[in-house]
Amino acid sequence: TANQVLQTGGAGANPSWGTISSDYVKLAETNVTTGVANVAFEHGTGNIDFTSGAYQYFKVFFKDVHMAGDNERIYAYVKASGGSYLSGSNEYRENRMSISGSSTSDLCNVDATSARIFNGGTDNSRTAYSTMQGELTLMNFDDADNYSTIIHNTHMTFIDSTTNDFMSVGNHTVRVTGVHDGIKFEGSGNINRGKFSLYGIK
Repeated sequence: TANQVLQTGGAGANPSWGTISSDYVKLAETNVTTGVANVAFEHGTGNIDFTSGAYQYFKVFFKDVHMAGDNERIYAYVKASGGSYLSGSNEYRENRMSISGSSTSDLCNVDATSARIFNGGTDNSRTAYSTMQGELTLMNFDDADNYSTIIHNTHMTFIDSTTNDFMSVGNHTVRVTGVHDGIKFEGSGNINRGKFSLYGIK
């Protein structure tokens, strides 16, 4: 039977058809093939549910992301429930570490205007080779009493080079209390390509 599995009924019992419940649920996916200003996942769009409590955590995976301009990167912005995306001068706090070749840099910023998840950007002279990929974990989006948190692990690679890879890890606190019901990815120019997937974890 389509989308079902055969389950045993125990000793002496007949097997039966049933479904498997997964705690890891794909909620949405966007595949960018031509230039767009941003990619957003918002509560109430399709199966996206940030605020009902149905999911304890969220994961965003993205791959093969390339920007229109040289050395441009994507940033993450969180949306206040029923409001707009937060981009004020003290609305994010971040701690992150980045590695480029043999160079390491650390940053603590208490007045960030976004969640900076990359330290460098893609190279528009090598559009087929320089790409951004990574994952974000989103926490407390449905909790009005706590700050929402983003944890990132990202990587940018130049597959025609062995020296220019960038790696970044860090955490970002949204310093505006209240429920948050969206996240978007945006740079100073268009996102020319990339796949973005959102999952809910029960």
